[in-house]
Order: sequence, then C-alpha cells, then structure tokens
Amino acid sequence: MKKSAKVERASGIVEIILLGFALPVIYVSERQDGSLLVLETDDRLRCLIEFLEGHYPLKGLEFYPELNGYGIEQWERQFPRRTSWLYDYRLAFQIIEYTTPRYMHLQMGNYIERWNFTREQGIRNELYGGNLARRLAFLEQEGGQEAVFFSRVPLNRQYMVLRILMYRFVRAGEVWGRRGENLTLQQLLDRTAALILNKGSEWVSETADDLRKATEELLYWDGITYYGLERDKGKEPQARVLGYLYNVV
Repeated sequence: MKKSAKVERASGIVEIILLGFALPVIYVSERQDGSLLVLETDDRLRCLIEFLEGHYPLKGLEFYPELNGYGIEQWERQFPRRTSWLYDYRLAFQIIEYTTPRYMHLQMGNYIERWNFTREQGIRNELYGGNLARRLAFLEQEGGQEAVFFSRVPLNRQYMVLRILMYRFVRAGEVWGRRGENLTLQQLLDRTAALILNKGSEWVSETADDLRKATEELLYWDGITYYGLERDKGKEPQARVLGYLYNVV
C-alpha cells in the first residue's frame, strides 16, 4: 500500500475516534502460537498503529484541520488532550479461538465487506502453514501460462485450483460429511486442503498433468464456442463454472 493511502486511512480512522463514533468490531483469528491474525480488508488498524508509532503525520482532517501535518510526537507536545482521547479509545475485538474449527475462521470473511480470494487465501496460508500454499502454487504454475484466465493474482489462481480439486474430491467420494450433515463451502474447502496435504508427490505430479491437459482442452473449446472463460475473472461465479468444467474434462 502506498504511503499516501496509509495516511488517508489513518487520518480517517483518527477523525472518527476524535468525533466519538464507535468503530466496527475487528475480527481476529488466534493462531497456534497465541498470536492474533487480523481479519480486515482495508488495513485500517494497521494504518492507525503505524501512525501511533510515528511513521507519518495525518492529513485531510475535515473537522480538526489544526491537527493536519502533525505526527504523534507533535500531537503529544501540542495537543495533549486530543492525544489522550486517542490513547484512551477502546477498540472492540472478536477473537476466534484457535480451537474453533478452521473453516469458521475463514467463514468470517463472508461477513467482512469487500472480502476477496486474495484475503481468504492469505488467511488460509496462515492457518494451514506454508505446505499447502507451496502445493497449490506448484499446481497452479504447472497449469501453464494459459491459466492466467483464472486471475492475474497468484493467490487467486491458487484458490481456483483448490476449488477445482474440491469438486474432484467430492465426485470421487473422498470428501463427505456424516449422515444428514450438509457441509458448507468452507467445510468442503477445509477438508479438501487436508486431503491435499496428505497426498504423496506422485499424486501431485499426476494432478499437475491433469490440470495442464484440462486447461488446454478448455481453451480450445472456448476458442470455438466463445463461451468466455475469462468472464467474472477471479470471482466466485467463475470459480463455480471452472470447478465444474475442469472435472467434466
């Protein structure tokens, strides 16, 4: 994120605090080591913390123009009362405990505005560790340059691979719930991720070949029918369509 964007977001959140408005609850996931992973799309909390650490001044304050251009150290000297308001403000956190099923950590993304695949995959990488990310990256890269129609963002392409394999595992009967249990999308993805991590290197190589061949077939078909596989690039509708088409091929 550019510094100008950080300054703008920090300035906005500080002005809201000074005006006495309540900020939305901040959702965080507890990790195994006890640290907390913030589930936030616009990095407002990060920008606020960086301002408080003295990284940049605030700008564009509409209701407190006298504070524009000053960093936190100058605030403490010249505006101690306003600084006290800021330091005394209480943020509300909703902590999702580590022992909570992992799919519930990801499910919170559905309640956060502008949540996207990149954010979700970032959380997924934190929850499952680097092994899953490396496997998905390998499978996505082995799909060839043509697979860029998924998205230009690598994390989005990894998510597409995860969705495609979810359909494959469900079709093969490797992912199932208890009798009468209706699994949510996040539960299905959670179990798919666990299966991928348990597969051997031979399976990974064979799956990479299958994905590459299926990509070639789909691009050939798309060139004839003009269906538009790049439609809704990197979005949920494309994930559903491609998850089905890849497994048909």
